[in-house]
This record gives sequence, C-alpha cells and structure tokens, in this order.
Amino acid sequence: MAATYKAKLERIRDNYLNILLLLTQVVADPKNRTNIDALFAATDNAGLPRPMVDNSVDGESYSWTSYQSTVIDLLDKLNVLIQRAEGPWEVKTRPLF
Repeated sequence: MAATYKAKLERIRDNYLNILLLLTQVVADPKNRTNIDALFAATDNAGLPRPMVDNSVDGESYSWTSYQSTVIDLLDKLNVLIQRAEGPWEVKTRPLF
C-alpha cells in the first residue's frame, strides 16, 4: 500500500513540476498565447484548476506569480509526503496477555 501511495504522490508531483515549468514560461512572456494554452492543457489533464491571469476583475486581483508561488508550496509539501512514504518504518508490537 505504501508503494501505491508513494507512486500516486510522485505522479501528482510530476504533474505539478510540468505545470511549474509551463508557468515559468508564461511568467517570462505572459503575452505568448502558446505558453498559456500549454499551461491550461496541462492543468486540465492533471485535474487542477486553471490559473488566473494578472488582472483585476470586480475588485479581485489574479496573479500568475502568486499561482506560481502556490505551485511551489504544493511541491514542497508533496516532497515531504513522498519522503514520509519512503520510510524508514518502525513496527512496534505489544505482547498479548
């Protein structure tokens, strides 16, 4: 079970790494529609919400860079979970009386 859990976490991490790479390209050139379309396709394939572009609508602001920070934070948390899933494990038993 731990191996399956670890494999799922690694797939999720790979999706986020791909999204982070595409997101970095969008932040570098936010007017390049090809980069934005590739990012949207990656988030859709991973089942993740689409990021919002840098703009303000009805008093709410959306930012590529804050989305990028969120993805980096999620990657950090995923790496911790993967490390925990790898072990080492210590099994303790109690004598039955």
